Amino acid sequence: MALDWGDVILIRVRDRGIAKHAAITSGPGSIIHAYEGHAVAEDALPAAWRRRIAYAFRFPGIAD
Repeated sequence: MALDWGDVILIRVRDRGIAKHAAITSGPGSIIHAYEGHAVAEDALPAAWRRRIAYAFRFPGIAD
């Protein structure tokens, strides 16, 4: 599935690890996410993290 605006993704922080990090896609190659103890931020989705996406969810029926 190609990622689209508003998709929720779960990312493995370590290769072959459990998916523990969640983010919302906010555009081509960018995500909104937060780490414990840090503010919510919009950042690029680097190739290393893109390879670690374990799951992606899209909410059906939501119009742009």
